[in-house]
Amino acid sequence: MLKNLLSFSAVGLLPYLINFLILPLYSEHISPEEFGIVGLLMSAVIIASSWTGLQFSSALSRYFFDYEGEQLKVFTSTVLFSVIVVSLLFCSIYSALIYFGLFSRFFEGISAGVMYISVFLVFLSILNTVFERLLINEQLGHIVLIRSILSQLLSVCVGMYLILYCDMSYVGFLISSVVYYSCLVLFSLKYCRHYLVNSYNVHYAGLAAKYSIPLILHALGGVLFMYSTTFFIESFLTLSLVGLFFIVDKFTQILKAIVNSINNVLMPIYNRRAKIKPGGGVEFIESILPAWFLFINILIINFSAVAQSFMITYMGSEYEGLLFLILILSLAYLFRGLYCFCMAPIFFHKRTSLVPKITLATGILSLPINYLLVSRFGFTGAALAVFSVFFVNFLLSLSASKTVEVINFNFKYLALMMAVVTCINSPVFFLVNSGFLTVLITCIMQSIVTILIVYRFNLFNVRKSLDSLRAYQ
Repeated sequence: MLKNLLSFSAVGLLPYLINFLILPLYSEHISPEEFGIVGLLMSAVIIASSWTGLQFSSALSRYFFDYEGEQLKVFTSTVLFSVIVVSLLFCSIYSALIYFGLFSRFFEGISAGVMYISVFLVFLSILNTVFERLLINEQLGHIVLIRSILSQLLSVCVGMYLILYCDMSYVGFLISSVVYYSCLVLFSLKYCRHYLVNSYNVHYAGLAAKYSIPLILHALGGVLFMYSTTFFIESFLTLSLVGLFFIVDKFTQILKAIVNSINNVLMPIYNRRAKIKPGGGVEFIESILPAWFLFINILIINFSAVAQSFMITYMGSEYEGLLFLILILSLAYLFRGLYCFCMAPIFFHKRTSLVPKITLATGILSLPINYLLVSRFGFTGAALAVFSVFFVNFLLSLSASKTVEVINFNFKYLALMMAVVTCINSPVFFLVNSGFLTVLITCIMQSIVTILIVYRFNLFNVRKSLDSLRAYQ
């Protein structure tokens, strides 16, 4: 479990850690306005990806453990072939719309060639998701890590050459993203080829479609509430602020990567426990929740200080005064993790009809929330909007999960734990202008002190929570 956790976390963190290194370098050649263009295009790619593959890859997570041997190979081959055909169809439609200039009003000033690159990114990202689901189900964390490292290295080399030497600005950034996803897909073929056979089963395709198509609205609602803020900033503020928000979001998504990586390790264990024993999955979540909550809270506070200090030290004075923005965006991913726990019973019991209702409701509610907060409070309102929407999403998922299986979160304990962790770790906020190394060392030390205090006195049953992990292998 620890090996896979470290591997998946490293995979999730790698792109964002590299951003720590290259964004200061790129910022000398790419203006905030051009970063804003990248932010708009990447948001469009993610939004389009929500329906382009019809969410067929989601079926791999649920049905992977229901088949074995040749049956499993036929099922995975059927899903992959379906994804390729459907994705190519949608991407052809996007390309035709670009050719006839129907997207020009949404992406004013962006050339058709750049938009074609974005369409190719949509196709590659969907293929990568399919292969990633297979590797995650097998818990091959080390393989996922190796492919990510190799792909990132090649992508960074191409990006630095195109941006620094060829002066291709944000276009070079997008091309390096194409190189990254292409490498991921090609590398994955080597380790997933044994799942691919020359066979297609209409029955399996029907099962996958029945499970996955309702998730399109789920994915659409999800990207709507996660990325609509970018378009509201562009509408009410300026493109340069879109670029600034894009950079801050890139940094804070390190926490999103960690939360998702932990979820990639925990959910297969949940599915196995729920399969073995009725209620075993919920019992697992309740036992590991205190340790998870402690770790995430410590990480959020200290990461926010480190990120702000890094921006001030290495990216210039225009990135000063973003601590509150970083902290609020980071806290949003705490509710993302709690949302994942709430959704586990819903997905396991195949109640996917509930999923789009939750995310679509969140997406619809995100529109007035973004409008009110961004129009009234500007850049700060954008961060508050993201936080508020994630919180609403968690509340809706919590309410829905109670209709399937009740998870006892013990919110009084969690709130008290958050207060204790905040008190011990907040002094670093007064040091963000004292130099990056000073802030980093302070964060490491106070994190260690917090863990030692909580574990030594067994506060909030954290010791029991950590010890219980040994039972789940």
